[in-house]
Amino acid sequence: MRAADLMTREVLAFGPDDSVREIAAQLSARGISGAPVVDERGCVIGMVSEGDLLRRAELGADPRRSWMDLIADEHTSLHDFTRIHGRQARDIMSRPVVTIGEHTPIAAVAGIMDRHKVKRLPVVRDGRLIGIVSRADLIRCLAQGAPPASHDEGEQATINARLHEKVMHALSKVPWASRPHLSVAVVGQGIVEVAGTVSSQEEKRGIEILIEEVPGISSVRDMIVVAAAPKQRTSRH
Repeated sequence: MRAADLMTREVLAFGPDDSVREIAAQLSARGISGAPVVDERGCVIGMVSEGDLLRRAELGADPRRSWMDLIADEHTSLHDFTRIHGRQARDIMSRPVVTIGEHTPIAAVAGIMDRHKVKRLPVVRDGRLIGIVSRADLIRCLAQGAPPASHDEGEQATINARLHEKVMHALSKVPWASRPHLSVAVVGQGIVEVAGTVSSQEEKRGIEILIEEVPGISSVRDMIVVAAAPKQRTSRH
């Protein structure tokens, strides 16, 4: 599963000249805690979050602290002063921005968030914003189970062939799986259809469980038939 399978595609984004008041209103109205700032080409140049807004002088940030810091470190203090008193997105946004590509694996996305201590990651293509993945998206994915990843036809055919090999290999390892009497096909993204005839309900269930345990298999369509035991002839005297 990749970032493209999970990301939100309709992304709230701000321009560098958008006002702090407008940013606060939009975040509040949509119930989200942060959003990217993009330039005229759609490239991500910063992020604004609740944390950035909470540094505002209007909310009680002490401007005198900036001037005290100014004596010790001019560059740091001017930066802080601008963030506290600035009125546009360019003044308060955090940068540089950590971004990911649409093909970034979800496991890697979680690691990047943890390493950089961020709650959301813009997804970019050729530098331009195409989506965003949040910590909430990852938690929702974990709770619901990951949806199947999207692949083109050639890629999916290769994946299906490999899954088929894995299933047949698993069946070959157990003596009770009647491989000559089974037909196995991978028909979708991790979906296996298995048909044929077996001698007992227990064998039927065992084959289904065995296939479900193969890595990459999401579900099994069981069309196996249990053969009826042959009737014994009664002898006549």
